[in-house]
Amino acid sequence: MTTTTAHRSEISKNHSDMLNDLLELNRDSVEGFTKAGELAESPALKKICASAAAERREQVRELEPLVRAEGENPEKDGTARGTLHRTWLAVREALSPNGDEALINEAERGEDEIKEAYMDAMKEPLPTEWKGVIEKQAKQVLAIHDTFSDLKHGRISL
Repeated sequence: MTTTTAHRSEISKNHSDMLNDLLELNRDSVEGFTKAGELAESPALKKICASAAAERREQVRELEPLVRAEGENPEKDGTARGTLHRTWLAVREALSPNGDEALINEAERGEDEIKEAYMDAMKEPLPTEWKGVIEKQAKQVLAIHDTFSDLKHGRISL
């Protein structure tokens, strides 16, 4: 294998790892928003969470073929960190005197993580066939992040 081929293979492996990371984070988001929607008291927050979960399901559907095109199998589960986060979210909700506030705070924290992953992905020299998908998804992630940030900081209310 030539140095150029080895370098290209390494870049391809890094790209497929990045895609699988985004896929796992989106799966975590689907589960997190679904759980948050179940626990939310406010009908408006339930609706926001359901909409966010549906959007993240669509993002999973868009990322899976990109991962397969790299010769990888798409991750089927979220991250272990995401599972722990959802468990902690349920416990915190059960113990919190202000459930919706706790849910908003946790959702915003989770959105910080996925937003950072997309911003990092946008800094990469992405293959042309991925660029549009990643850019569109990054905008969607930012919009959901901003909604929860606005809720958390009182710029919008339920």
